[in-house]
Amino acid sequence: MPLGTPPGGALGGGHAGYNFQSGNFVLGVEGDAEAAAISGQQAVYAYGVTYGSKTTSDFDASVRARGGFVFNQFLLYGTGGMAWGQVKIAYSCGGGVSAAGATSTLDDIRLGWTIGTGAEYGLTRNISLNLEYRFTDLGSERLVDTIQVADYHQNSFTSNAIRLGISLHLP
Repeated sequence: MPLGTPPGGALGGGHAGYNFQSGNFVLGVEGDAEAAAISGQQAVYAYGVTYGSKTTSDFDASVRARGGFVFNQFLLYGTGGMAWGQVKIAYSCGGGVSAAGATSTLDDIRLGWTIGTGAEYGLTRNISLNLEYRFTDLGSERLVDTIQVADYHQNSFTSNAIRLGISLHLP
């Protein structure tokens, strides 16, 4: 049975975009870049050996379409598009068949997709607050294990994030 903590943490960054409003409908494009402090680990004991993995991510970014409906000072919207981010995974094996403390690592920038929904509230004509939920899938990679001969790890990286933001709207 695996033991450990799923990846979790915090992120923060900035966004920029352009929206076009026609009546109560809004269409736009938005991009963001965020520094992240996300990590998690897992350990499995099998056949007298403890196998472990640690996953971390230092940044992510996206470019998305955004569309929604405005009423009063509220905008309810959906968003989706391309995402990318750094994923680092280290696999370890303690004792048994392979050398104690041996590790295999994967550190790359992955390309994937993101989709979400949110609400934005206009505080003034030029300032708004938003709350957004997004699911991101950065795909999967196959890592050939240097610890054991002819072994590999297939991993995927997905995230669920709730973002709170403030926007400055230029005239």
